[in-house]
Amino acid sequence: TLGGAGGYAWLQWPLLSPSSVCAAGGMVGVALLAVAARGGRPPTSKNQASSQKPALELKVLNDTVKLKGEMDALRKLADSRPWPKAAQAALMSADKAAEKAEQKARDERAKQLLEEIRRDVADGVSPCEIRARLRPRLFVFDYKAL
Repeated sequence: TLGGAGGYAWLQWPLLSPSSVCAAGGMVGVALLAVAARGGRPPTSKNQASSQKPALELKVLNDTVKLKGEMDALRKLADSRPWPKAAQAALMSADKAAEKAEQKARDERAKQLLEEIRRDVADGVSPCEIRARLRPRLFVFDYKAL
């Protein structure tokens, strides 16, 4: 890949503008990253191949399949507290009561939302505007760019 980027730069040098030079620099960076992730140059012998370790390791951090064992171990660790049976029973009943209250609050909010949507439709608000208002949004303000 590095040779390809160099060949591209050699053949297209008169056509390269400053933005293209930046793109070529980016390609060189990606090529160096690929070489580092692979662990360097290809080995010349079998002994050299077995002793060579990758210089850069890339990990997917939100992979649920890979993290399943860790999550199970974490749940097992969290559930292994030596609390008295009475305390565990009281906490479980409190959890159930909190879950029922939360479900009741969700149902109430769903009823309010349905009434609000029906009222908006009756007032003549378009469905696209209603959907846009209900869609979650995220606004990011970058003060460093100003």
